[in-house]
Amino acid sequence: KKAPLPIESWEEVLFVEFILTLLAAAFHELAHTAAIVACGKSVKRIKIRPVGFTIEMSERLLTYNEEIIINLAGPFANALLFLIFRTSGGYPELFALVNMALFSINMLPVGMLDGGKILRAVLMKKLRYETACRICDTISLIFTILLWLAAVYLLLVTGSNISLYLAAVWLFRKLFLSKERS
Repeated sequence: KKAPLPIESWEEVLFVEFILTLLAAAFHELAHTAAIVACGKSVKRIKIRPVGFTIEMSERLLTYNEEIIINLAGPFANALLFLIFRTSGGYPELFALVNMALFSINMLPVGMLDGGKILRAVLMKKLRYETACRICDTISLIFTILLWLAAVYLLLVTGSNISLYLAAVWLFRKLFLSKERS
């Protein structure tokens, strides 16, 4: 029998989820950092932002294979942590679910997410730059719309889960801001 979470209020639930999300995100970024070093590159700095972490490398240029390896490392760490903790019960199982959520979101083929960067690198190995970018932009928009629709549906059905909606809005914003700069 699995142990229930010893939480008495929604404030405690939010605090515990916040801490577990930060921990899962830290492991995710640590895996990216390890992959960067394994590829012979160096990390200049890691920035903590409201929507996650950003790793700046000293070197700007990566091969397509390095781009794929580095961007797979973070989600792979989250998938591994999910597999390790998924049947533990209590806080460890909640940690597993947070890791699965991070894996799932990060592997979406949307521009600035790991899945989008992997898709772009794979396509650029095979196609002209402009063609690869056009395909990635189209796929990014489609998946962002699908995420937004899923978020709206969940909000209407459950009356909660605003975080998925906010993630979709953030992705829309990032997509359109990157279009304005190019």
